[in-house]
Amino acid sequence: KSTVYNLSVLLEGNFTAPETNIYIGNVESGASDSYDTTLTPTEEGTLRGTATITYEDPNGDTQKIVKDFSCEVQPA
Repeated sequence: KSTVYNLSVLLEGNFTAPETNIYIGNVESGASDSYDTTLTPTEEGTLRGTATITYEDPNGDTQKIVKDFSCEVQPA
């Protein structure tokens, strides 16, 4: 395990959030960090989104992890 540098998370989808692009920074080897937000759907039905996690590895190369997510939205 190695330190990751310039870790950031970008959220995109049919929702709004207080922050959709968050910079976390460097995460040392063996340490952890988290990102917590509230998603507000823009419509009923299926909420679909993508979380793109970007960071630099110890060699300075940019790495990207893309995770899709979804859930069902019902009227209040």
